[in-house]
Amino acid sequence: PKDSDSDGVIDSLDECPNTMAKSKVDSVGCMTLVNLNINFDTNKSNIKDSYNTRIVEFANMLKANPKLKATIGAHTDSVGSDAYNQKLSERRAASTVEALKALKVDTSKIKAVGYGETRPVATNATAEGKAENRRVEAVMSK
Repeated sequence: PKDSDSDGVIDSLDECPNTMAKSKVDSVGCMTLVNLNINFDTNKSNIKDSYNTRIVEFANMLKANPKLKATIGAHTDSVGSDAYNQKLSERRAASTVEALKALKVDTSKIKAVGYGETRPVATNATAEGKAENRRVEAVMSK
């Protein structure tokens, strides 16, 4: 059986064809978590131009799959106070939502949430780990 988008769900059962590469999917092939692979500089919430391709790909996927909605979750490293990092993560999520809106994604399909430093994916003891924690992910829902 063919799996055109290589998500582990064969085409005849795939309710969400053409999922983005390296996304986690549910049993019917719909994305559940997407690492947008957008990382931020320390104390910044602006998205660098080098991430435009990924944002366009994600926007196109949202527009092509009317069932899907996304919660854009942004994160920080542990540098700075908890309160400051919460606000910074909210600005990062908002800048990502704004980028998607500029690409004509329906605003009812996306919302921004900041998680501050509460959900690290790597250690905050190294520069590399901190860089990984300054990220944006999308949690998908139907």
